[in-house]
Amino acid sequence: MTGSSERLGLALDGIRERWSPLPFVKVLREPLVHFLALGSLLFLFFAWRAGGSGAGSNRIVITPGHVERLASGFARTRQRPPTEAELKEMVDDHVKEEIAVREASAMGLDRDDTIIRRRLRQKLEFLVEDAVPPAPPTDAEVRAWVNTHPDAFGAAPPDLAVIRPMVERELLAERGKKGLSSFYERMLAKYSVTIEMPKAKAGAPEAR
Repeated sequence: MTGSSERLGLALDGIRERWSPLPFVKVLREPLVHFLALGSLLFLFFAWRAGGSGAGSNRIVITPGHVERLASGFARTRQRPPTEAELKEMVDDHVKEEIAVREASAMGLDRDDTIIRRRLRQKLEFLVEDAVPPAPPTDAEVRAWVNTHPDAFGAAPPDLAVIRPMVERELLAERGKKGLSSFYERMLAKYSVTIEMPKAKAGAPEAR
């Protein structure tokens, strides 16, 4: 009787082993997998609830930061804070501008437009120049600049206290130009540039 019980137990063990869950089923039972799946579902849910608000989306979000920037720009220009009606008008106009920009971009009106390209380049270069450390030039830098630009002040020796503001502006401008040069050097290393010159027309004089 005991032997039969042992054989029955071994047979049951074999059945359990044969019908044990497949490896991927075991993985699905892991708590970490449950956590990651729940996190993914929550991410998709909140993404669906919030929706996109960038280009290509039909959702426009005006954040408190946007409103503050509009109010600050108004205050700088008018030397006073805007009224509630003026602020609402600016926000409404900003919404119209965002709609116009998105619709124009969707129609391709921003492509191959010289004015838009120049404006984008200008804004980017302003950001790059602003990233240059704003530390004022030292006395040594001011004197060195004066010594290398003797024609800028005539024959009389310049008074450093008088010309210093002008020299500092020149030095800061030079820093900005160096920053731009360094920026474009880094970008040229990032991009692959191919320049294909037009072929000379038949009968046209060759360039010398």
